[in-house]
Amino acid sequence: MDLELTGKRAIVTGGSRGIGLAVARALATEGCDVALVARDAGALAAAREAVAAASGRTVIAVSCDTGDDDSVREMAAAVADGLGRADILVNAAARPNPNDEGCGMDDNKWSAALPSRRDLLRAASLDNELYFDSVSQIQMSSWHRGRVVLVGDAAHCASPLSGRGTSLAMTGAWLLAEALRDHPDNVAAAFDQYEREQRPHVSYAQGTAGPGGDLLVPATQQEIDYIQR
Repeated sequence: MDLELTGKRAIVTGGSRGIGLAVARALATEGCDVALVARDAGALAAAREAVAAASGRTVIAVSCDTGDDDSVREMAAAVADGLGRADILVNAAARPNPNDEGCGMDDNKWSAALPSRRDLLRAASLDNELYFDSVSQIQMSSWHRGRVVLVGDAAHCASPLSGRGTSLAMTGAWLLAEALRDHPDNVAAAFDQYEREQRPHVSYAQGTAGPGGDLLVPATQQEIDYIQR
């Protein structure tokens, strides 16, 4: 299937290994020139050589810490110099949180980035009387636009009340794969088939998600106390 990506330029963060490297290989195979971005210069060099050799496309390696704004700006400049522009961005960079609190950020970083929100969140976490929760559904008239398509909760979350989120994600992925197989040269037709066949499953699941909200999301302190007895 031709994804019409030949000549496009892609940035893939976390591109030296794992999912990022796999995505970079797939994009290069489809005809993209690729900028591999990661912190480990040695791993980046090896990945760049492998992807370039396998695809014959232009592949550059840019060492960058995506958690540092200045490093990201330098990376963007390097990509502009090496590829000319970027048409596609894939963010696959991540690392485990080394701290137990603050999403890996110490108080100084929180103060510099979000001073008022930090104080609000901290106060909220210490207030025994504050309570907030919600149960929601995702209802969209269409799950695709152009060459972009949504699958799973991003397209049609039925809420925990349905108990069908995983099954909907699996049937959606299966039906999308079948549609792309049936229409290898027509993405629009494939997406239309996917939505046509998946919609009945989603409508049924979302329609069964009514009862039980009061149990999962109690509205009063009395209801919370009753559930926690």
